[in-house]
Amino acid sequence: MSTVGHGPSPADAASRTDSSLGRAWVAVVLIPAFAILSFAAGVVTLSAFGYSSGGDEPLWLNVVVDAVAMTVLLVPCAAAVLYGRRARLAGVRRAAVPIGIGVLAGTAGIVLTIVTAIGDALK
Repeated sequence: MSTVGHGPSPADAASRTDSSLGRAWVAVVLIPAFAILSFAAGVVTLSAFGYSSGGDEPLWLNVVVDAVAMTVLLVPCAAAVLYGRRARLAGVRRAAVPIGIGVLAGTAGIVLTIVTAIGDALK
């Protein structure tokens, strides 16, 4: 005879909630490391096309380099928001903190990249 389950037990739900909240905080902690990696990815991408940093690069190359750098930076920011949202939907109110940090860091990275690109284009 088979037993019919009534969904996940409360212990399973609490474990998933703790796991999501923990992953959100790990993503927040990784944001500074990924900021450094995004800078390195931009420099490597620039040098892969045969240009040095601070030179007179074409606009399309600056767009490519900035897109690569922003993509690398946004990985932990998006993870913090994703896992924080999962925990928040499971009822953990304090999960709003890593969500806010992820949104703030991601937005700051995008704005900083755009302002820097505009400043470089106006030189």
